[in-house]
Amino acid sequence: MLVADIVGLPLPIIATKLCTTESSQAGLPKIERTARRSIITPYLPFIIETLNTYPTLTVERLYEMAKARGYPGRPSHFRHRISELRC
Repeated sequence: MLVADIVGLPLPIIATKLCTTESSQAGLPKIERTARRSIITPYLPFIIETLNTYPTLTVERLYEMAKARGYPGRPSHFRHRISELRC
C-alpha cells in the first residue's frame, strides 16, 4: 500500500510537502557540490580577445581556431558558450 493511499492525498502533493523551501529534500540538507571547471575555460582569454578584435567572426571559424589550439570540446558546447559571451 502506498503512502498516498493511506493519507488520501495525491502523490505529487505528498512529494511537495516533504520538500522544504530551503533547497533541501525530504528535510535533509542539500549536498554541496564542488564547481567543475569547464573545458572551455583555458581558451576564454583567446576567445574573448578574438571576438573583441573580430566581432563579426562566425562561431564556426572561431571554433576551428580554438580547435587548432587544442580545444577538445564539441561544436554544440562551443556554440552555446559563445552565445552566452556575445549577449
